[in-house]
Amino acid sequence: MAAAAPPTLPDGLTVSTLIGAKGAQLRFWIERANAAAGDKKVLKLSGTVGQQRTSLAVYYGLDLTVVPRQDAIGTPTLDESIRDRQWEDFEGVEWAATLQAGGIFKLLAPPPSHSLPASIGYAREQ
Repeated sequence: MAAAAPPTLPDGLTVSTLIGAKGAQLRFWIERANAAAGDKKVLKLSGTVGQQRTSLAVYYGLDLTVVPRQDAIGTPTLDESIRDRQWEDFEGVEWAATLQAGGIFKLLAPPPSHSLPASIGYAREQ
C-alpha cells in the first residue's frame, strides 16, 4: 500500500517561511489545515512554537533540515557568479571513474607551484 501524498501547501507556506514563522502565523496555518480536513482535527493549536512548527512540517511533508537557497535580488556578486559558472561544464565523468576504481576524488587540488606535505591529502588517492 502506497503512502498518501502530503496535503497541498497553503499559500505562503514554504520551508523558509515555516522556519521564520512566529506564533500567530503558525496558528493561522494550523487552523487552515484543520479547516481543510473538515470534521477531522489534524493538528493541535496547543504546544510551543517549536512543536507547532514541527507538526506543520510533518503534516505537509516538509524537511526543515534542508533550507532552500534564496534567490538573490539584483545582480549576483562576482563570487556568486564564479561559483555558479564553475559547475556549468561539470559532467562528473572523472569523478565517477575515480570512485568506480575505488579511489577518492577531490574537487580541489593545489596549484602546481605549491608544495604541500602529502599528509594534507590534496592529491587524488588511487
